Amino acid sequence: MSGIKEWLTHWSQVIRGALIGIWAGVLPGVGATAGTWLAYGQAVATAKDKRNFGKGDHRGIVGPESSNNSVEAGDLIPTLLFGIPGGVPSAMLLGMLLTYGIQPGPAIVTEHLNLIYLIVWCFAIASILGAFLCFLATPSLAKLTKVPFAVLGAGLLVIMLLGAFQEGGQIGDLWIMIILGAVGWLMKATDTPRAPFLIGFVLAIPMERYYYLTDSLYDGLGWLTRPGVLVFLAVLIAPALWALVKRTRKSAPDLGHRGEEDLSHGEEDETEDGQLKDSIWPLGLALGVTLIFGTALAVSRSFSAEAQLMPRLVSIGGLITGLILLWKELRARRSIGDGPGWTHDVTIAMRMFAAMALFLVLVMLGGYLLAVALFVPAFLLFVARATPRTTIIYTLVLCAVLLTLPSILPVDLPTGLLQS
Repeated sequence: MSGIKEWLTHWSQVIRGALIGIWAGVLPGVGATAGTWLAYGQAVATAKDKRNFGKGDHRGIVGPESSNNSVEAGDLIPTLLFGIPGGVPSAMLLGMLLTYGIQPGPAIVTEHLNLIYLIVWCFAIASILGAFLCFLATPSLAKLTKVPFAVLGAGLLVIMLLGAFQEGGQIGDLWIMIILGAVGWLMKATDTPRAPFLIGFVLAIPMERYYYLTDSLYDGLGWLTRPGVLVFLAVLIAPALWALVKRTRKSAPDLGHRGEEDLSHGEEDETEDGQLKDSIWPLGLALGVTLIFGTALAVSRSFSAEAQLMPRLVSIGGLITGLILLWKELRARRSIGDGPGWTHDVTIAMRMFAAMALFLVLVMLGGYLLAVALFVPAFLLFVARATPRTTIIYTLVLCAVLLTLPSILPVDLPTGLLQS
């Protein structure tokens, strides 16, 4: 009941999050990931007191979850009317419709109106039943929080890497996943926002496709004068200008009068997310970003005019951002100390990513099942400090699931050199 009360208290976040989710579903290729982060961003931007965001603020949960629940509803629009699925569930629905000879398109509303109503009502009923089942399962799911993360980590790693392998079927995808995990950890430790990186990563492919179409249809920058583009530019620029105005107003009063208040707020905002923000690591991250985008810009110059459209756009924007970050970090080094360069948390993170790399090496040599049989018990015994009984049961159940999974679902297990 306390959760329902919080939901009713922040009803405006529910509406805004739902609208953002529907819009994210309507746009092909955006999906729940980008929609959730966009809803979280608007919740932070519209909050007067932002100190509790990242620490369990209810507004940071209500808005994104409302968006997450409404994305699939919005995704029905391009799926049914244009045959363009925006995610895995809509792609499955589209496949089933085509299997029964039902062609998605504008005509589906008139020719199969009863089916449209059936889908809509099933979606609504499923949402209600899903919420009811979540209420029933919450006590059991909450018990997972009492399990040490090191124990859950071994199984989660196996499941995540297996899921990542299904998309392209390449071992290289798993190495990229671990590298991105290390980058994400470094961004978190240096208090660098990860949401823009994640949204850009998700929207990269559709952005490149539609940017190429835009450049082909219009001469030069004429597309910037289109009404729809101007509206979107206003939506993007207006919050930035408003934030600049608010920052200017905050810096206008006497700083001496606000000194103690700012100091106390700074202490409250100190979280583990920024444990390395006063160290040399943010400077290294800014330097790495600058070098990566600078190199990408130089390499893209050898592409054809059409192929270098997106790389040039992203490289120039990333290079400018990297130079700004580099300037800020070099300037900050004058006013604050370099801080801790290598902490215990860094050592633990390095060991974890080294363990993940070792697991992938075992996969490449002996295949996925053999790697799980060797890596999981070693991880549980030496890292999680689990008992031998727990280790044996855990490993046997995980191996049994991996053995039966390909016969139930279209899942492929990575093979190794020894198997080939």
